[in-house]
Amino acid sequence: HGLSYTSFQYSDLNVSTDVLRLDDDMDLTLSVTVRNTGTFAGADTVLFFSFDQSRRVTPEYKRLRAFEKIELRPNESKSVVVSISLDDLRFIGPRDDTHLILQQGKTTFVIGVGSETDCRISGVANKTCSQLITIDTGDQYVDFCEAACNVWQETGCEQELSGFDTGTCIYRCFMDASTNKAWGW
Repeated sequence: HGLSYTSFQYSDLNVSTDVLRLDDDMDLTLSVTVRNTGTFAGADTVLFFSFDQSRRVTPEYKRLRAFEKIELRPNESKSVVVSISLDDLRFIGPRDDTHLILQQGKTTFVIGVGSETDCRISGVANKTCSQLITIDTGDQYVDFCEAACNVWQETGCEQELSGFDTGTCIYRCFMDASTNKAWGW
């Protein structure tokens, strides 16, 4: 908390969608209005956090996803817009701490704005928390297949085998996941 001679108010938090799908290649766009409610000009770093509703692997309850610093005169308002890609919402998986994955199936979370915001408190109307947002990976996504194939690509194996690229690796692993446990992962 930096020293400031003014105060700021957040309002009108909006999200571009309430469902992100793995195959859509769409970013989550967030916007919020910030108003300087004090009598002095000042700068504010607008912080956007995610709060997961549940997950197999327990991350921090509050994770910083985006931020932007703005300067406002007294009573001035400004809309702050940021985008978060699906890749930015990945997390370290349970089998490998060097590769980021998504949770299989559907995962829900909310976005909160401001360092003091806690969107885990249910039943409390909070203007700085979004509605529930869902990440839907679909029926074919297997998290450990993605991690295994990313390792395969990073080690240069993709260049050794003609016609067997990362996409083919992921597809073959996903199709065989119920019997081979993703090739040992």
